[in-house]
Amino acid sequence: MAVAGKRIPASEINGLLAGWQTYSPLLYSAMSTTKSSITRTVSAAQYVVRAGLVNVMVDVLAGATSSGGCGLQLPVSALASTPPLLGQAIITGSGAPTTPLAAMVVSTLDTIVIMLPSTSFQDITSGQRLRVNLTYRSV
Repeated sequence: MAVAGKRIPASEINGLLAGWQTYSPLLYSAMSTTKSSITRTVSAAQYVVRAGLVNVMVDVLAGATSSGGCGLQLPVSALASTPPLLGQAIITGSGAPTTPLAAMVVSTLDTIVIMLPSTSFQDITSGQRLRVNLTYRSV
């Protein structure tokens, strides 16, 4: 436990940071109908589970263009009652949305949908990068 004016030992900090695991999430198209995976290059994808909460950080480069919305595979299934707003996302690259921050909603218990506040679904174009940072409750 941290106390004002007390130094926290490196072993405690390392213990809190330990346990991050890598995974290779699928990037999806056609989220408005039947999702299908599209090619992608995963630059980084890590998650950690602590007390039923999953923290996820993902950076993927789209190798194809989505249609009907893009989605991202979660590393651990979400609890059905997870609130729809989970975290932050940004799409960068040529032709990226002018409002780069996106909201994410759980599509199925293992997939999130990338959305802009003003539209139903957000597509991604080949060559654009999707970065996601979120926390949600796991099953």
